[in-house]
Amino acid sequence: MDVNYVFYGNINYVKKSLTIPFPLRTKLYRIKSHININLLRKVFNNKYPNRTLQTRLINRRKFKYLIVLDACRFDFFEEYIYRFLDGILYSVLSPANETLSWLKRTWYKQRYTDIIYFSSNVFINSKKCYHGFCGHKKFLKVVDLWRIAWDERLLTVPPWNVNKYVKIWSRLNKKHKKTHRFVIHYIQPHYPYISLNQDIIRKVYSISNELNITAEDAFLIVLCSYIKSKDKIWELIRRLYRENLKIVLKHVADLVTELEKPIIITADHGELLGEYELFSHPNIAHPVIRIVPWFIVK
Repeated sequence: MDVNYVFYGNINYVKKSLTIPFPLRTKLYRIKSHININLLRKVFNNKYPNRTLQTRLINRRKFKYLIVLDACRFDFFEEYIYRFLDGILYSVLSPANETLSWLKRTWYKQRYTDIIYFSSNVFINSKKCYHGFCGHKKFLKVVDLWRIAWDERLLTVPPWNVNKYVKIWSRLNKKHKKTHRFVIHYIQPHYPYISLNQDIIRKVYSISNELNITAEDAFLIVLCSYIKSKDKIWELIRRLYRENLKIVLKHVADLVTELEKPIIITADHGELLGEYELFSHPNIAHPVIRIVPWFIVK
């Protein structure tokens, strides 16, 4: 989600540098991470010429509801989706590795006058532009879930709050026989993890603000202060990510029972969860980041 990466969570460097002054630590992270990322770019970038483009499918207009799961990996989605919903699953190529680029490359037309966008992500909002993307000018209406559905205790927009507002709009849409289409953008399974201890969430939030780093990077610093084994750190992160995914899928399954079809579930991008000792979604076309689900709900 966040495009302003300072470093990308290399566990070795996090653990070895906890006692190093932060400015120097940041430089070490940047050097090591850039080496990893540049090598991965040479291997993976521009390697998917025959993959169906997600952008093309979205702009064919063949959906009534498009549900976007932020940072949802295809492999994890494939593992869990049929526990919650029946449908047909395809893998498609996302145009980007993070949300802002995805927005710009996906919604490339000047105006989508029939779309109401429910946004848990502040990058799509009803008031202003973010780094050149103007959601309030692009869509018929943007519903600012990131503001009205925010949970101060969890420091995120939980999926049950998303459902509450979408159901209201859906019922009104049916009552007045409107022909609008809807995009519903959940923040999960992206960090912050709902099942995570709230004291840790607060600590991560505080460190992130104090050091002006991403929440994901602050989360790694906190984990490394508690857990000595990097394998156990990655194991914990994957477990928390899985829990976030199951939580959002449960609420998506509840929501779709009230929605008109066709309904598509997809993602803006994926997420690295320890591959090459990287966390989050750096700017590389790794398949874990760029290959995302395209699920047609039956």
